[in-house]
Amino acid sequence: MQQIIHPRQKAGCDSMKHKAVNRPPLVLVIDDEPINFDLLKRTLRYPYYKVAAACGASEALEMLADGLLPDIILLDVMMPGMDGFETCRLLKENPQTREIPVIFITAKSDSESESRALEIGAVDFINKPLSSAKVRARVKTHLELHSVRRELERQNRSLLHDQRTAEVVVRKMAASNLAPAQGTQTLSLSLDPTCGDIALSAQTVTGERYALLGDFTGHGLPAAIGSCLISYMFESLVNKELPLNDFLEAINTELYKRLPSHIFMAASLLHIDRHNNHIRVRASNCGMPDILHLRGSTTLFYGKSGHSPLGIQSEVDFTQNFYEFEAKPGDRIYLQTDGAVEAMTESGEPFGQERLELFLHSGAPLSSLQQTLENFTGSNGLHDDLSLMEIKI
Repeated sequence: MQQIIHPRQKAGCDSMKHKAVNRPPLVLVIDDEPINFDLLKRTLRYPYYKVAAACGASEALEMLADGLLPDIILLDVMMPGMDGFETCRLLKENPQTREIPVIFITAKSDSESESRALEIGAVDFINKPLSSAKVRARVKTHLELHSVRRELERQNRSLLHDQRTAEVVVRKMAASNLAPAQGTQTLSLSLDPTCGDIALSAQTVTGERYALLGDFTGHGLPAAIGSCLISYMFESLVNKELPLNDFLEAINTELYKRLPSHIFMAASLLHIDRHNNHIRVRASNCGMPDILHLRGSTTLFYGKSGHSPLGIQSEVDFTQNFYEFEAKPGDRIYLQTDGAVEAMTESGEPFGQERLELFLHSGAPLSSLQQTLENFTGSNGLHDDLSLMEIKI
């Protein structure tokens, strides 16, 4: 025997307590024609469905306000007073009912009415005269789709929570325990809380300085995971006061062994020490934009890439293709990722190396580069992470 909820029954009655475990889905029919009620009640028989009926929009809205929460709504378009379109609009504006699937049932067959129904939030449109098989099929399909959507939303919330937790852990793990080297500052602009850029510097007890700027492939957690490994290794290698080539070889070996082949790191590394009362700088560029050595208003040196990014090849001879030069107090050395020089206007014009050098020679604070780039790119904005490290001698 089918179970029917009469249009005049109170929404809070026992027959409408539809949240029980394994309950049949509750269908609310909103129609001013009794013949349509009877057909839909026979079509959607208990125990497969429970049916609640409302004789018009006003009664339906009152039932919903009293606590009725159907799983799906079958809504007639042509009704006295408030029509189906307006009723649907109100349902979609209400946070309590906006997620309930609404299927329009109407004698209208024009495409304009169907389009209007879908635009205001209906999921389907069934024309009269009604086919029992079609009604059952459409109701079943949209209930299943709605259930799948809710499950996906639940899973997405869970994944988002896990991702945010992982981001916090990765950021803490990637943070260095070493104090930054004297005279070092870094500008970092990230599109993602866990970007693939990493900037590290440290000074040993003997006064040697190390600075590393790395850029892992990609964005997000996969790129940031490598930063944790590099941060840990950097601290260990600095404490050993390794020469430049051994430092790079150790990092390259670990990245190659421990990370997937599609995750690798472009990097620039500096080692600064004093030798016979001279300040000696050794630098190596592995797939990064030029290392810049500035003195006053002059750029003395462009350290171009001499090696492929770290982690691609198992063995690399880092005793070759590195730079060694003398620096003086007041000199500035810059390590950079490609985020600044590749920033573009809407027309596709890059910021470029020349503009970056003009900015660096201007004496403006490093932090003001962000505003300079935003003014240059305009509405196009930045589309890549950006890191720029300044080491003052």
